[in-house]
Amino acid sequence: MDGKRKQGGIEMGASNWETCPRCIIRERERIHALQKSVDEAYGVMSREKFAEFEKEVAKAVLDKDDCQTFREDYEIYGANKGVVKVEYSGICTVCNLSTSFTMEHPFWNNPTESE
Repeated sequence: MDGKRKQGGIEMGASNWETCPRCIIRERERIHALQKSVDEAYGVMSREKFAEFEKEVAKAVLDKDDCQTFREDYEIYGANKGVVKVEYSGICTVCNLSTSFTMEHPFWNNPTESE
């Protein structure tokens, strides 16, 4: 889906930025590893160096906004024809996690009515 499609003279479609589930897990793992390295450094380095190291690691806070790298594009159209169509695609700009699908949902079939 490149851009918005015109259905029945009306532009329909949307794009959205969402949190990438793979990236958020990787970020949590990265922060956990940093915190573990602080625990392992305790008593191994000087008090001053440890305090500096601990301060630097404390800055590594999980911010979900930093992981809003998953672009969603979708369109919903077709009610005027009696079949609602949904087209969806999404891809992460960081890790390339992606998915896409198209669905159709017929809800009206009246052969006695003309268009």
